[in-house]
Amino acid sequence: MIVLEISFKDPLGKVFLLVALNFMALSAGADVWQEPHSGIQFTRVASGCFILGADEAGKLSRRVPPQPPRNDELPAHEVCVDGFWLGVHEVTRKQWDRVMGEGSDAIDSNRPKDHVTPLMARRFIVRMNELYPSGIEQFRLPTEAEWEYACRSGEAESYIAEHTPEDVQRIAAMAWFREPMRWDPETRGVGEMVPNGWGLYDMLGNVWELTEDTYLESGYSQHSRNNPRVTVPSQRQVIRGGSYKSRFNMVRCSVRNFALKNDPMPTVGLRVLRVGPRDPAAITSPRD
Repeated sequence: MIVLEISFKDPLGKVFLLVALNFMALSAGADVWQEPHSGIQFTRVASGCFILGADEAGKLSRRVPPQPPRNDELPAHEVCVDGFWLGVHEVTRKQWDRVMGEGSDAIDSNRPKDHVTPLMARRFIVRMNELYPSGIEQFRLPTEAEWEYACRSGEAESYIAEHTPEDVQRIAAMAWFREPMRWDPETRGVGEMVPNGWGLYDMLGNVWELTEDTYLESGYSQHSRNNPRVTVPSQRQVIRGGSYKSRFNMVRCSVRNFALKNDPMPTVGLRVLRVGPRDPAAITSPRD
């Protein structure tokens, strides 16, 4: 066993610690599978229970206004999800084109596909499932409970009311966002930041990610404990994770937002979930 001793007082120390821990996790034999047609890589996320949502407002600070959770993040409650396989990265422009048959000459093809509406995401998922002859759903968007579970990667999340250099450095290592570090008019290539504890890249920042759930401010009141999903009719669909235009306080696993069904926004993309804990190597080969 190798023991690493890194000072938490040094802002860069936090970044190095993240890199070291994730390198050890990946080298320990994490399950990764690549879907042959799209090139999308998936990693196994084991079943588990966790506290979803926020439980308290941020504390008052002399430096910045308090950053309480919005009403739709309350209350914190325990949920459990079955195991699944989740895309290691956000779907890129190249992967989108390969699945949808829209050519392979996308500019900056390793950047996440953006301007994705919920209806467009649904067509993409349908097309991926049509590649396989079984007729059984293999792929879908994650529910917002599954998404938050994967984003937290076994860690609790607390509110950061003071934007200290240490706080910003820690988040900036993992997320491409707007303030207070930078103002960037574009996304960046997937996988360029540090992954989270389960080897998932860009869960925060870059582009908002669509989920299966329709958006209700009071959606948590409808949650079951096991595999919750809100599917009431709505023109709004939940997006998670923040984007390259998001402010610091919005780059959190518990933040909820929504996209309209047919309103393409430059900050919205998607990440694909592979259904079930089965070995994906046993999946039927896609049609030619």
